[in-house]
Amino acid sequence: MGESAGIRPDSASRMLALGAEFDARTGGEWLMLGQSSGGATRSWVPTLGSVVWVVWEPYYAYMFEMSAGQWVGYVRVSDYEYDRKAVKEFEKIIARFERETVAMIFDQIDNTGGSMFQMYALLSTLTDKALALPTHEIMISDDDAAVAASVVEDAKAGESVPTDERPSGELVAYSHLVLTE
Repeated sequence: MGESAGIRPDSASRMLALGAEFDARTGGEWLMLGQSSGGATRSWVPTLGSVVWVVWEPYYAYMFEMSAGQWVGYVRVSDYEYDRKAVKEFEKIIARFERETVAMIFDQIDNTGGSMFQMYALLSTLTDKALALPTHEIMISDDDAAVAASVVEDAKAGESVPTDERPSGELVAYSHLVLTE
């Protein structure tokens, strides 16, 4: 896919051209209609050309030749379950695609999800730019605040509360956080 891991400026137009070639070769139906794969290792996307290289684990990936002699990479990511070794293998796949292909198809149809860390580890291999992390919010109800206030009160009682009934330091710290929000 080029010298840099960043997205090339002309990649969108090249992908449109490749898409047009897929449409011409398959009558516009290059994505098979059928039952969802539900996160299966293999996707319901059919093999997209003459395969010139393939790897099966931990990600199903292959390179295929287009009619103009160009090679395109395809990689199937069925889930984001944490696996450090899988990230290393993914990096090798992407490095090969960058050296030998003009475009890549990243198939995550029916991806069942998993670890955000795994997802960001894989995505970070596809760009040379910093990825923005999503912000998470927590909704605190009146009941949550009441429980937190009770925990803080119990912690202030100190010695008058039996040791086995005292809230842990972590619970007290979390309760303070809840009350400050």
